[in-house]
Amino acid sequence: MVAPSNGYAGYTATFPKGRVDKGLPRQANAIRAAYEESGLKVEITGFLTDAFRSLTYTRYYLARRVDGTPADMGGNRRLYI
Repeated sequence: MVAPSNGYAGYTATFPKGRVDKGLPRQANAIRAAYEESGLKVEITGFLTDAFRSLTYTRYYLARRVDGTPADMGGNRRLYI
C-alpha cells in the first residue's frame, strides 16, 4: 500500500491503481501504476481478485518488488508493506 503525498481522494493509504492505457495489457498497466505511485519496479506473480463498482472495476494482482524505492519518486511518499 502507498500513502499518496497529496492525500488524493482523501486516502491516507491505498493500493496503486490507475486507468488502463489502451493498447497495453492489463498487467503492463498494473506494473506502470505501481512504479508511478510507489517508485517500485515490480513483477506480477499472480491474480488476486476483481472488485466491481457501480461504473468501474479494479483488478488486483499479486506482485513482488524487483527494484526501485519510493525515494526515486521524490516528494514525501510513504510505502506500507
